[in-house]
Amino acid sequence: MGGIEREKSELASKMNRLAEIKARFEKINNSFTKDEADIFREGNNIYLRLKGLSFPVGKAVIEPENFGLLTKAQNAIKEFPNSTIVIEGHTDSYGSDQKNLELSQERANAVKQYLLANMNLDDKKIVAFGYGESKPIANNETKEGRAKNRRIDLIIQNAE
Repeated sequence: MGGIEREKSELASKMNRLAEIKARFEKINNSFTKDEADIFREGNNIYLRLKGLSFPVGKAVIEPENFGLLTKAQNAIKEFPNSTIVIEGHTDSYGSDQKNLELSQERANAVKQYLLANMNLDDKKIVAFGYGESKPIANNETKEGRAKNRRIDLIIQNAE
């Protein structure tokens, strides 16, 4: 095969791979309702902003009503089995900075432990970070804004 033919073949292969990734992303996106999660891509990372996942005030306990949403997150992870998973916990600005940091870490750890207990994941490929109130996505001065800031973001890194 000549140089041009090889380049055409490599380009076709790359385009097929990108189309497959796009199709898997769409499958994930279509599996969540707008109330459950916002799904978006940044480069090779897929973000699942699990806005439907809630915790009791001041606690890091996963309630049974969240199991269905977490099952959907598990199915999303399965679409990209070679990826690394990052779980980010976030809080609103109410309470002390230190308490919010601790609570966000505990909640991220709870999601990590749930996924490890319910999936065949290598624990070296899943990490959890708590950011407290340091990365708001909405205004903490409103009830709606605070609700948006209390969240878990699950990131499927290198989704290829």
